[in-house]
Amino acid sequence: MKTYNTRKKSNMKSFLLKRLDRAFVDIENTYLKFNREDPENLPKGSEWLLDNFYMLELIYKETRANIIREKRMVLSQIEAGVYKEYPLVYALSLELINYFTGNISQENIIEFINGFQKWGILTLEEVSSISTCILIGLLEYIAKISAKLSTIDEIFKKEYILQSKYKISLGYGIKSIRAISNFDWENIFESIAVVEEIYSGDPLGIYENMDLNSKQYYRYNTKILAEKFNVEEVVLAKKILELTEKEWEKGSRDKRAHIGYYLIDNGRNKLFEFFGLEGNPRIHMKKYSYYYFPILLLGLFIASVFFIYVYNNSNIFLGILAFVTSFIPALSVSTNVFNSIFAKKYRPNILPKLEFENGIPDEFSTFVVIP
Repeated sequence: MKTYNTRKKSNMKSFLLKRLDRAFVDIENTYLKFNREDPENLPKGSEWLLDNFYMLELIYKETRANIIREKRMVLSQIEAGVYKEYPLVYALSLELINYFTGNISQENIIEFINGFQKWGILTLEEVSSISTCILIGLLEYIAKISAKLSTIDEIFKKEYILQSKYKISLGYGIKSIRAISNFDWENIFESIAVVEEIYSGDPLGIYENMDLNSKQYYRYNTKILAEKFNVEEVVLAKKILELTEKEWEKGSRDKRAHIGYYLIDNGRNKLFEFFGLEGNPRIHMKKYSYYYFPILLLGLFIASVFFIYVYNNSNIFLGILAFVTSFIPALSVSTNVFNSIFAKKYRPNILPKLEFENGIPDEFSTFVVIP
C-alpha cells in the first residue's frame, strides 16, 4: 500500500468538478464516434458504452449537482509524485479502481481504505467524500477504456485478445458505477471512519443506537471542534472517550458518561480547558433575552419612526394610532431580520434521538396513553 505526504487542506470542489466534466466530455465524444461508425466495424466492447451512455449521463448530472450543492469540499492535497496536488481521497479512489480493474464492491472499498489507514487516517470529511470520488474515478476509468477501444488501429482489429481485455474492463467499470447507488454507504462509513470506531466505545452504549441524523450531528461537531482546537479528529475523539470513561469509573450513569455531553453540551468546557482554548464553548443561544430583546428593540424603533412622522405632520392622537397599528408589522419585520442573523451565527439545538429498529429495550420502556 502506497503512502502519501500531504499538505494543508484546501477547497477541492473546483478540482473535482473539472475532472468530472472532462471525463464525461471524453465519454460523450467516444460515444458519438461509435455512433457514426458502421456497426460491423465497431470493436468488441463498444456495446457497453452504446447501451449505457444515458445511464452514465444521468450519473454525471447527479454527481455534478451533488458537488455543486456542497459549500466547500476541504480535503488534504498530495505534495509530490504522480498525484501531486490531487486530493488524497481522490488519489486513493483512483488507486482502488485500478487495483481492482474497475470491479468495485463494498468489501473492496472497506478493505482497501482500511489498509491505507494503517499508515494515515482519513478525516470525517474525506471519508464522506469517498463515494463522490469513486464515481468520478469510475467515469474517468470508463472514458479511458472507451478511448482505447476507439483508437485500435485497423491492423489490430483482429487482435481479439486486446479487444476482449478492454471489453471486460469496460464492463466492470459500467457494472460498478451502476451498482454504487445501491451500496450501503452508511455501513461503509462506519466501517472505515476511525472516529466512528472510537465513538462506538461510548460507555453508555448510546451512540451505536442513535439514528443517522443524530450521528451526523455528532460527526459535524467533531469536525468543527477539531478545527477550532487545531488537532486531529482522532485526538479529539479519544479525549472525549477518555472523559466519558472517567465518569463511568466514578459511577456516573447519566449524560456525563456519554460522548454527546462533551460534543454538544456543557461538557465542552472541559475540552476547551484541556486544549487551552479561550472563548465561548457554547454553540447554542442559552439566554432567550439575547434573542427577544433586540427583536423588540428594532420593532419599537420602526414603530417610533412612524409615530414621529405622523405626529410631526398631524397630531399626537394620530401619532399614537400610527404607533399602535405599525408595531405588530414592525415586530414581524424585526423578527425576520434577526432570525436571519441568528441562523447564520447559531446552529439549531438538535435533540439527539435513539433508533430502536429491533424493539424497545426494557430500560427505555414506557406507557402510551390514548385518551
